[in-house]
Amino acid sequence: FLFNAMSAFVALFIFVAMAKFQFTFVWGNFLYAVLFALSYFFAVFGLTMAIKTGPLSITALIESYSMIVASIYGVIFLHEPITPFMIAGFVLLVISLTLVNYEKKAKEDEPKEKTNGISLKWIIFVSIGFIGNGFCTVVQKMQQVWSENTYGVGQFL
Repeated sequence: FLFNAMSAFVALFIFVAMAKFQFTFVWGNFLYAVLFALSYFFAVFGLTMAIKTGPLSITALIESYSMIVASIYGVIFLHEPITPFMIAGFVLLVISLTLVNYEKKAKEDEPKEKTNGISLKWIIFVSIGFIGNGFCTVVQKMQQVWSENTYGVGQFL
């Protein structure tokens, strides 16, 4: 939580510096801010609890795949094209999941290894974190489309 707090502080500092203390409030952005805050809460809560109840390595891997949510949103709702890079990314994702979950079969005389710690509780928490993290990106994209990218990085450069 300290890392998240420091990350948010650094992001705020950079935002304030780039905006040169010139802030405007647009009520249309309020809903997106609330949706992003809720998504971020579920992402942090779910992933923290998933790390507490299950394997860190697989939790972090699954969290990194949450960009799939934004990609699917873009294809379905924004009619973005499916590119060769997107297909290659999905193929690499399936390969990585396969390799991470591959268990070498032990010989009969070798002791069996412990289970990887995956439980129903972990699956629920990692799903909450995955969806929350994915929706953070979706909400950002929704706000950019709504505002016609008025608040994109290019505005500050």
